[in-house]
Amino acid sequence: MLRFIDSFDDRATAAVGTKYNSTTGTFNISGSYGRNGTSGILSPGSSGAGLFKTLDNQSVWVIGMAFYPTSFSTRNDLIVAKDAGTDQYSLQLNTDGTLSVYNGFGTGQTLLGTTSNAVSLNTWYYIELYVTVSASVGTCEVRINGVSGLSLTGVNTAKTGNSYANSFGLFGAPGYYDDLYIFDGSGTINKDFIGDARVECLRPSGTGLKAEWTPVPSGSQNWENVDDTTPDDDTTYNHTTISGYTDLYTFSDLVTTSGSIYGTQVNIYAKKDDAGSRTAVPVFYVETTEYDGSSFSPGDTYTFSCITQETDPSTSSWWTVSGINNSQYGLKLVS
Repeated sequence: MLRFIDSFDDRATAAVGTKYNSTTGTFNISGSYGRNGTSGILSPGSSGAGLFKTLDNQSVWVIGMAFYPTSFSTRNDLIVAKDAGTDQYSLQLNTDGTLSVYNGFGTGQTLLGTTSNAVSLNTWYYIELYVTVSASVGTCEVRINGVSGLSLTGVNTAKTGNSYANSFGLFGAPGYYDDLYIFDGSGTINKDFIGDARVECLRPSGTGLKAEWTPVPSGSQNWENVDDTTPDDDTTYNHTTISGYTDLYTFSDLVTTSGSIYGTQVNIYAKKDDAGSRTAVPVFYVETTEYDGSSFSPGDTYTFSCITQETDPSTSSWWTVSGINNSQYGLKLVS
């Protein structure tokens, strides 16, 4: 099941951690070296930098990301999986460009295996890691540009003894990161490698079927308040206190014109500004019908709620390019 994606194209360095649960050190988002003509890439700004996304307990996780290494001076860390804050397994970049999987991370880690293939400096690669978490029958596989370089079975991938992980960190290996996806092993689709993937960022481009929220500043267009290249917090925004009120927006078309679409993610940057709780849902307007996504509850400070939708709700099948381009997206206040 698709759990999370990040293009790094929708925010600047100051907002780098707003889609994640915690950070260590510093990361930068810049427009240099972006893949496929995109504007944003992630790079560590300090040694030991970590950017952590917390999800839930799952025994199978698949992570893919584009990586552009810039130094092999020491062994560095790419991905660390945790169980309630304790290191479970990790993927590390070696000084010869190979990749190694470890039980644990840092002090007390145990090498499980090293890839037979390697990456070179100053070149984009797509790296994927598949792990089944278990102390006795764990599995792991690493692919570089779709080629398997390490495949292990019957290994210990559960440093804590629990057969799951629930948090993932991108660590400070020197280089650039782009086009991240995270799958788990649940559901019926999106539970295995997909190869080199592109995550496109689409921004609102016009008013949709409904514009019921109140824009700030007064007289501005609702869609113009949410098309920022990076969030501007209370400078421009839309708000409502009326349950059922909906804002819908048209979006720019995908650059991609063909190929498989493994899902979408609506990224809603929101907060509540009064006591009590609020609940909202993303809304998909597809083929003349509105569909609600999974609900979320904003907190007292601005942060992203990232809600994935694997399939077209009007067909329950894979999204198509035309389906994405001809739909509208937005949000509705539930309570």
